[in-house]
Amino acid sequence: MKITGVTYVTRRKTPKKVIISLLALFLVICLALLSGYNTWAVLVPENSASNRIRPDKDMNYEQLDFKSLDGVYTLNGILFKSEIPVVNSGNSSSGSSKTRTSDKTIIMVHDYERNKYQFSSDTLELVKKLNEKGFNVLIFDTRASGESDGNMVTLGIKEKYDVLGAVKQARDRGAKNIYILGFGSGAASAIIASGEKVREAGYIDAIIADSPYAEIGKYLDKILPERIIFPHFPVSNLTGLFIKIVTGSLNSVSPTDSLLSMKPKPVLFIHGEKDKSPDTKSLFDTYSNINPDYAHYWKARGSSALNNYTTAPSTYVNKIVSFLNSVD
Repeated sequence: MKITGVTYVTRRKTPKKVIISLLALFLVICLALLSGYNTWAVLVPENSASNRIRPDKDMNYEQLDFKSLDGVYTLNGILFKSEIPVVNSGNSSSGSSKTRTSDKTIIMVHDYERNKYQFSSDTLELVKKLNEKGFNVLIFDTRASGESDGNMVTLGIKEKYDVLGAVKQARDRGAKNIYILGFGSGAASAIIASGEKVREAGYIDAIIADSPYAEIGKYLDKILPERIIFPHFPVSNLTGLFIKIVTGSLNSVSPTDSLLSMKPKPVLFIHGEKDKSPDTKSLFDTYSNINPDYAHYWKARGSSALNNYTTAPSTYVNKIVSFLNSVD
């Protein structure tokens, strides 16, 4: 028998497998798009303009524009000056009193999704009280917030350069003692900035950390469910990864790391009694274990996270002023 040819039968994939593959690809694309959108929504929040609030006319202040220490962005701020009576040892018959600008400056660093007026118009009352106690106060918008330049926030990671830029600005204007009062992610930025060894900025003498976060990952777990669509697994996890990649926080130091490595300095950790986050107490415990003489902790009665000042303004001011006077 003569065989004239061989016929090969090609097995084709069943339509079911093709459909499953296409659906899987479609799902991956959807997850990536959702996570990308969520990343954009978190890192490019709606910018609340800070120019809607104006300082009172009787306040001694100066509008400022200065660079973040990395030189990338121009930041907008206001320096409120405190005038200190000058003691004249000589005989004065004129009866007039002379004053000088205080050489102590408190730099306030706002939280995520806020601007330099952390407590809206109530911020001015806080500034006035601190001015009366002999402290200049510098408030400013971090990158991509308020009136400052920038298209994207980094949840406190690169804002450390903004804090250091503000420190340099205060130092250049004659401040001999510089203190940071930070709120939320701003407090985290202050701690991270203090761990940096940057001669251009100068030394930060003390920190008041009001409700800081300890680790960026846990902070994302806290804020993502409130700010993204489909916050359940795996979208929130993938969004968190995207945010870490975009902000460069995969390999960056955390507030916890900075406390362990920075030169010892007084730090007051403020924790609201109703704040369920363990981060503030965790950071205090970490710092007190290595620098017990420099670690201070205040549990503010009746307040939740970031409402410590508005809950009891006078108590808040007296507490931080007492702390700062003790570190001089």
